[in-house]
Order: sequence, then structure tokens, then C-alpha cells
Amino acid sequence: MMKKSVLVAATAMMMIVSVNTASASFLSGLGDKISGSVKKVEEKAKPTPAQQPVQVDLQGMSGQQQKLLKTMSIGMLFVAKSNVVLNDAVGKSTNDTVAAMNLLQSQNTKENIDNLSKVLKDSSNESADFEAMANGTAEQKAKLKAAMEEASLYRYASYICFGLAVRDGGNLAKEAGSAIKSIGLSNISQSNQLKTYVSTGNMAKNLYNQTKKGYSAYDKKANKAKQLLNPNEAKADDNKVKALAQQALDGGFDF
Repeated sequence: MMKKSVLVAATAMMMIVSVNTASASFLSGLGDKISGSVKKVEEKAKPTPAQQPVQVDLQGMSGQQQKLLKTMSIGMLFVAKSNVVLNDAVGKSTNDTVAAMNLLQSQNTKENIDNLSKVLKDSSNESADFEAMANGTAEQKAKLKAAMEEASLYRYASYICFGLAVRDGGNLAKEAGSAIKSIGLSNISQSNQLKTYVSTGNMAKNLYNQTKKGYSAYDKKANKAKQLLNPNEAKADDNKVKALAQQALDGGFDF
């Protein structure tokens, strides 16, 4: 009888210990859950850091714009020089073109580039001018042929400059355009400044296309005269053209 009482007592103690262990495990798990929930609440309650302003390299893009304006200006000066040489040969006034060239050389701004471009549109040559000299005296023929060859040299030098300008202008417009999207409406002043860089970058391609159209028109007008005189086009002498373009870009050519 005594043994049975002891066995019952032992069993009861084991049940109590088991219950206490289970309770402790449950309470421990509950504590972990509560602790985790509190931590999440605390993290949510932390103040979020202020949004960092978008870093825009305005100074760098300003430098790119100045370089681009210089390259475009030299390209336009070569176009104008070609025009002046041909107009001089056929006896047409070059005063307005030379004045616009001088203005651009004094300050290579977008406005002065546009001004020279407009002057050139109004000073194009006519087929009759070329044909009259191509059918004229030996002296007239020699003069026009020499002018066509010199003008051709400037023409292909301008292509090199505009090729560089289109490349650099595309990069500038892309960089400035991306920056505009990044800052959004957070900084209107910066956004407006960036828009001027996009405009300058796109200007290079527009000038190049305009220049090609101008030269194409010249080719049509001078076609008969070229057939008669057979001038040596500068496109056949890449090294000479490249050297001339580089000389101008380095500031060593007197337009």
C-alpha cells in the first residue's frame, strides 16, 4: 500500500513538472513574439531620414556647353568661309557675312551662331554666276576653279567639326535630360538651367542638317561649272582636311 502511494505521488510530481515546463516554453515563445512586435512598431515609429537632394553636375555641363559652342562656331565659320571664297570669286558682296563672322569670333554664343546661319541663307550663290565664269576667259575659269577647290577644303573641315559637335551635343542633351527627370519639380531653377543645355545639345544636330542642305543646294547650282572646270574636291585629301579642322579647333586658324 505504501509503494502505491509513493508511485502516485511521484507521478503527480512528474505531471506538475511537465506542466510547468510547457507553461515556461509557451510564455517564452509569447515573450519573443511580443518582443518582435514591439521592435517592428519601434522601427516604424522611427523618423525617416530626409530625402537626399539629387546631385546635378551643373558646372561640368556648363563646361561641356562652352566646348560645344566653340566647336559649333568653328564649324559655322568654315561654312561661312566657303561661302565668302565663292562669292568673292563671282563678284558678290560678302560684307554681311564677314561682319557676322567677326561677331561670332568675338563671342561664340548661340545667338551669334544663329545670326551667321541666317546671313548665310541670304547670301547663297546662283547657277548663272558660276556658269558665266566657267564659260568665261581663262583667267575667270582659273579663278573660279581655285575658289571651288578652296571652298571644298573648308566644306569638309566643317563636316569634321559638326561631327564632333553632334557627338558631344548628343551626350550633353542626354545627360541634362536625365538630370531633369531626376530632380522633377524639386528645383525649378536647376531644371530651367538644364533645359538650356538640352537645347544647346540639340542645336548641333540641327546645324549639321542645315549645313548639309546648304552644300547640297550649292552642288546643284555649281554642277555644270564643276563639269567644265573639274576642280579637285578636298574630300579626296582627308589628312589635309583633318589638319585644317584641328588647327581651327586649337585656335590657330585665321578665318
